[in-house]
Amino acid sequence: MAGYFPGMTIAHTSLFRSAVLGSAALCFLAACTGSSSDDGGSTTGATGTGGATGAGGGASTTGGATTSGSTGGDASTGANGGSTAATAGGSGGTSASAGGGDGTGGETSGAGGTGGVTMIPGEYVPCSGDAPPELTLTEVTSIDGQPMFVTASNDPASTVIYIAQRQGSIFSFDTANPGEPQTVLESINAGTNGERGLLGMALHPDFDGTTNTRFFIYWTGTGTGAGESLVDEYSISGDNATFVANLFQVDQPADFGNHNGGTIAFGSDGYLYVGLGDGGDSNDQHNTGGDNNGQNPATPLGKMLRLDVDNSMMPVAGNLTAADVGGGDVDGRIIHWGLRNPFRFSFDRATGDLWIGDVGQNTTEEVDYIPAASTPQNLGWAALEGTEACPGCSGNTPSDDMLDPVHTYPRGGGGSVIGGYVYRGTQILGLRGRYIFADHNQNSVSLLTRNPDGGICDLTNITSNLGGIDGVVSFGEDAQGELYVLMLEDGAIYRIDEE
Repeated sequence: MAGYFPGMTIAHTSLFRSAVLGSAALCFLAACTGSSSDDGGSTTGATGTGGATGAGGGASTTGGATTSGSTGGDASTGANGGSTAATAGGSGGTSASAGGGDGTGGETSGAGGTGGVTMIPGEYVPCSGDAPPELTLTEVTSIDGQPMFVTASNDPASTVIYIAQRQGSIFSFDTANPGEPQTVLESINAGTNGERGLLGMALHPDFDGTTNTRFFIYWTGTGTGAGESLVDEYSISGDNATFVANLFQVDQPADFGNHNGGTIAFGSDGYLYVGLGDGGDSNDQHNTGGDNNGQNPATPLGKMLRLDVDNSMMPVAGNLTAADVGGGDVDGRIIHWGLRNPFRFSFDRATGDLWIGDVGQNTTEEVDYIPAASTPQNLGWAALEGTEACPGCSGNTPSDDMLDPVHTYPRGGGGSVIGGYVYRGTQILGLRGRYIFADHNQNSVSLLTRNPDGGICDLTNITSNLGGIDGVVSFGEDAQGELYVLMLEDGAIYRIDEE
């Protein structure tokens, strides 16, 4: 295994994540001066990744092991993510195993295939220039401490959301039967200085709370120096969680408590993706063998990992190999590289496409887009910040094979992009297909749409539309595709609703 995972450390105990998370003037995930701006995080639109198809839907024959669409593309049931029969194909789930084998997009027409998305009559037409609907934030519940992430199962009938608290606890809350959030995981020994704590969680694609009770957390421990970043598996029984196994652990460079990443999520291929930052501080200064961490394929830092949760010791077929980088040591868990701090990323539940908010340093915040089933991609850091050579960085040179962001904006006096989701719910038709994201320090929330030609359209700042935005730390998605917003110091969990 040493050839696959150079410098790998395996842990057998469980514990978990975030740049200055505890203060009022937050410089979260990047250096900042606390200024507020509208231009950086302003965006609007819907992702049109492959165009819309007519109603209909059913089985996909391009990404799946099945053609019946029984759980990911059945038009009559909308199973695995589609909240109504009108979605004609559900959402395809977040993994092949949960999506009836339709790993690349359950919201498809009868022809199926990657990128075809069934449209509901009256929904937003990509790149039409239509203004987004009037939106509001509805508080659904609150917790003690700092909420960091919210998620749900793929079961379209489920009304339960799970909330990760930065200090180390996890709560469940039934949105259909409001009451007090129930504690699922009492607490882990998470290190919470800097950009650290319990940062993210993901339910297994087949999670149903009874026959499949598997869920996974990403957190930062309290080891020496800046501690360690870990992915652990737990099992839920009722409202109690028990530790199962550690799947991944890496020590962070000493003295730097930032750039830890923060999201784990299952892709449409059924594998668990883990976003890791470059090790902290500035200019990706942790050189090994002449390469910054972001460009060094032998370290998991500054990377997107892809793990098989049933066999996390073995590289997944299609991950980065020595042949992709001209030889040398390669950590076989890497799928994409050249990242600074991919704090929040998500998969479009209709197409399987990957969207990443990668926090900038000096000049630029960026949103990256990688189509489903893509080969390994180099996103450029620290040779590039956005599309330009990184000022102050050394050790790597920009090259033509580095993937440009789909969207960039200036940091202004300080920014920290918070990647969000492509909205695929059914309650806000004017929002369907638009990608929503935020900036933590600029206190902005925005929308954009991706053109099939690779550009973007309908970029709109909706901060004033929503109102009350202060330090967004995450978005979340429930089983029906409705979206939630978490603000670090607020304690509340808000759902995005149409006014």
